[in-house]
Amino acid sequence: MVHPWYILPLVAFGIASNWYWPVAWSLLIMPTYLTYGQVPFAQPYWWIPVEYGLLAAFMAWEWRFAPWRKSRSPEVPDSAIPQR
Repeated sequence: MVHPWYILPLVAFGIASNWYWPVAWSLLIMPTYLTYGQVPFAQPYWWIPVEYGLLAAFMAWEWRFAPWRKSRSPEVPDSAIPQR
C-alpha cells in the first residue's frame, strides 16, 4: 500500500519540473484509506489496477498531448540542423 505522504517529494519535483502526473497519482492514492474502513484491515484489491491504469493513461496523455509540455519544449529551426 502506498500512502500519499510517501510521494510528497515526487509531487514537489513534478510541479517544479512541469510534470503533473505525480499530482494525479497523489489524488489517486487517496482511496487507499478505504483499507481502514474495514475491521480487520483489508485493502480493496480491485482499486489497484484502476489506480495504476488511470495513472498510466494520464502519464501517456501528458507525455503526448499536454499543452503545457509543448510550451516548454524549444523549437529547433530547420536551419540549425546540419545538412549532408
